[in-house]
Amino acid sequence: MRYVNCQPQNEWVLVLQGSAGLQIESETEVRIMKSGDFVNIPSLCRHRVEWTDPDETTIWLAIHYDEDRDKEAGEA
Repeated sequence: MRYVNCQPQNEWVLVLQGSAGLQIESETEVRIMKSGDFVNIPSLCRHRVEWTDPDETTIWLAIHYDEDRDKEAGEA
């Protein structure tokens, strides 16, 4: 099984419209995500989108962030 996403930052993902199947390496089942669902994917966690809704455009909001940088900003 090939995982195409594995970034050095954490990733918070929200499905704004449509639906999709998200496969995360550490999970045995594909995670079905619908409009309003969100997930926080830790850095270096391999994952991929298995499918998106064939009848409706799927729109994602993905925010990549670095926890260490956030902690430093809060200390200022």
